[in-house]
Amino acid sequence: MRAHETLNSYGWVDKAGGVARIPIARAMLLVTEGLGPAVSSTSTPTPAADK
Repeated sequence: MRAHETLNSYGWVDKAGGVARIPIARAMLLVTEGLGPAVSSTSTPTPAADK
């Protein structure tokens, strides 16, 4: 199967193991839908004091 067909079609990778492939565009949508709002892992900087 050509790369274009593989990236844009549904099919089994391992049917016995229950592993399937989905089109890349659909996969990207599923990933981005699963992302919530960005959460900063750093604290908000404190403004510098005037000297």
